[in-house]
Amino acid sequence: MKILSVGTDGSDGDTNAAGAYLDGDLYFKSITDDQARSSVDGTVLVEKDAQLTSSDQLINNLILSDKARADSKPNLIINADDVKCTHGNTVGQLDEEQLFYLKTRGLSEVIAKILLTQSFAASIVNMIPFDAVRKDLEDTLIRKLEVDID
Repeated sequence: MKILSVGTDGSDGDTNAAGAYLDGDLYFKSITDDQARSSVDGTVLVEKDAQLTSSDQLINNLILSDKARADSKPNLIINADDVKCTHGNTVGQLDEEQLFYLKTRGLSEVIAKILLTQSFAASIVNMIPFDAVRKDLEDTLIRKLEVDID
């Protein structure tokens, strides 16, 4: 399961993902701006009889303002013996060195931030097999971040 969440203007977003007898991954990316808040409870429950379960879980949060917030809880509950499960979580802001590098190459700060934010989301957006849907999501991301690139 791949999830991309974008929040602005004080919006709240809660995501809960749970599964038993799982053979797959949970990959969640959150972009929060303004006073938005993202909350993810990524509990993976492996029941006693779910032997040979394989599951990877990764939650990445990008914070674009000082008032935005991202709460994440990657959680594994494993009741079986023969499983392979991993989990992780990151929370961070745009890298100032990457912004500086792009600005030294002639990009404005706004365009550099757009590029880095789109790059953060790209690993999920690019997996969409339909060009029109992928383009619509990219346009929505720019609109949600209230960016004027004209």
